[in-house]
Amino acid sequence: MAHTSRVIIAEATYETAASVIEDLIGRFSIDWKGKRVLLKPNMLAAWKPERAVTTHPAIVTAVIASLERRGARVMVGDNPGAHEYGDAGRAADVSGLRAAAGDRWVDLATSPVEVEVNSRHFPRLAISREVLEADLVVNLPKLKTHMQTTLSGAVKNMFGILVGSQKAKVHHVCAGIAEFAEAIVDIYAIRPPALSIMDAVVGMEGNGPSGGKPRTINRIIASTHGVAVDGVFAAMVGLAPDRVGILRAARGRGLGAVDVADMDIEGNIPRLLRFKLPMNVVGEDLVSRISGRIMGRMGSPRFRLRQDACTKCGTCAKGCPTGAITLKPFPTWNYERCIGCYCCYELCEQDAIKLAGMFSRARSAG
Repeated sequence: MAHTSRVIIAEATYETAASVIEDLIGRFSIDWKGKRVLLKPNMLAAWKPERAVTTHPAIVTAVIASLERRGARVMVGDNPGAHEYGDAGRAADVSGLRAAAGDRWVDLATSPVEVEVNSRHFPRLAISREVLEADLVVNLPKLKTHMQTTLSGAVKNMFGILVGSQKAKVHHVCAGIAEFAEAIVDIYAIRPPALSIMDAVVGMEGNGPSGGKPRTINRIIASTHGVAVDGVFAAMVGLAPDRVGILRAARGRGLGAVDVADMDIEGNIPRLLRFKLPMNVVGEDLVSRISGRIMGRMGSPRFRLRQDACTKCGTCAKGCPTGAITLKPFPTWNYERCIGCYCCYELCEQDAIKLAGMFSRARSAG
C-alpha cells in the first residue's frame, strides 16, 4: 500500500513548544500568507491547564506566533461540551485559552450554519460559521483517552465544530459506541483540517476525557491528516487501528492512513508502557472478553456522586442528551433513560461524579 500520510513526531516540553512548533510548521508545504486561519483547540469545559483536559495554552501561543510570522490572519475558538450561556467564555478563561489567543478569540457559538452531512445518521447539522468561512482550519487536539471512543485525538476534537445542542443530538441519535464513532468521522469529514498538531506533551490516561490522570509524554505530533495522528496515538499505546472505533470508521474514507505501516513517519514513536485505557475498553485476552460480556449484561454505566464536592450547578443534567438526570436537589440518575454516553461524567468540573463498581477501574494497554 502506498504511503499516503506524513506524520512528524517531535520531542517537546511546554517550555520548548515555541521552537518545536516553528520547526514543525515550516516542514509542511502549506501557503499561509494572507489566509484566514481558524485554530481549533480542545476546550471541553472550564478546566485548568495542569489537569491535562484541554489543549495547553503554550501550544496555542506557539502556533499563533508561527502562523502570523508566515502572514496568516489567525482566529481561535471552540464550542465546549457544556452549552449554557457563558459556558464558552468561562471555559476559555479558566483553561487559559482566551489569554493565549488575546484579541484573536472568537465565540464559535454565535453564528451557527446548517450544513448537509454525508452520514447515514443525520442529513444536516449546525456548525460554526467560522469553520466554513476560514481559508484553513488548524486542529489542536489533546492526547487523551475517552470513555466512549477509547481515544480522543484529532478526529474527535473536530466534534467541537458543532454548535450548542447539536452534540447532544448526535449522542442521542448515535447511542451505540460503533454508531457514535462513525458519526464523529462523518463530522470530521465536513471540514478536514489543513493541519493537525497534537498536544502530547502531557496527555491523559485512564477514564478520560476529563476524569483520567495526566501522563507526561513530551511529544508533539503533526500531520496534514488528523486520522494519521490518531493512528500514531493508537500505536503509542499498543492498540491496533481496528480496536479503535474512530479509526475503523475512518478506514476507507480517504481521510488518511490509520496504520503506521502505511505512513511516512518522521521521528520515533514512543511506546507508552502500562498506559491506562478507559475501563470499558475490552481487550483481546480471555479475562477482558469475559468482563466485556458481564459489562454488556449490566447495561448502562453506574455513577456515584460525591455530595461533598457537588455544587448542584446542574451542568450534568443540562448536558444529558436524554434527560436522564434530575436535581433532587443533588443529581439523580434514571438508568432506564441513560444511554451510557458519559457526558455527565466528563462535564463535571467539580470532579463530583465518579464511576461506580467495576465501571471505575481503568485497564492497562500493555
